[in-house]
Amino acid sequence: MLSKRMMNHTLTLKKITRDIECVGNQRLAACIVRGTRVISFGHNKRKTHPLQTRFAKNQHCVYLHAEIDAIKNALKEIKVEELKQCTLIVVRTKKDGSTGLAKPCKGCRQAIETFELKQVVYSTDKEGCFEELL
Repeated sequence: MLSKRMMNHTLTLKKITRDIECVGNQRLAACIVRGTRVISFGHNKRKTHPLQTRFAKNQHCVYLHAEIDAIKNALKEIKVEELKQCTLIVVRTKKDGSTGLAKPCKGCRQAIETFELKQVVYSTDKEGCFEELL
């Protein structure tokens, strides 16, 4: 069960997903949180970044993923070592507006492991249900 604060972050991310462009039929938003403070937000985009290229699951996955975008933006605010104290939250909204599975892909999991994020929480296909990446 997520804390009230974490649920508030997921609701904010869900609102963001409603306002962004669909990329490959996907609308994903992510945030990096340390304690009570949101460090950064990110969402999937039709552009790339060297960090995405570094962690792409294959050479064709060059579009910026929400998780990588959130990490990239967090590194503008905090040091790499501080990411170890942070939680990554990822939410996906389907075309019909329902919540979808936002489990990070292999490339994003590699980035999460590289930066040693403390916790990862993502949406599932069941409305209001979230899981933790172990």
